[in-house]
Amino acid sequence: MSRLDVQEFEAKAQKLVSQALSMCELKVAKGAAPPSPREAALCAAALSLKETLNTFVALMKAG
Repeated sequence: MSRLDVQEFEAKAQKLVSQALSMCELKVAKGAAPPSPREAALCAAALSLKETLNTFVALMKAG
């Protein structure tokens, strides 16, 4: 993968993570009660996605 491809992938990954976290934030912020288990799981999944993509990009840049 060329440097340009990695940069393009990183930009798209950041956009995806931003959208996922925004969706979670909106769902949690709208609720008067604590987040449901499903909402908590969605937020945890979004954070996991962020860390996974950060790791993937770092490995791509290193190799």
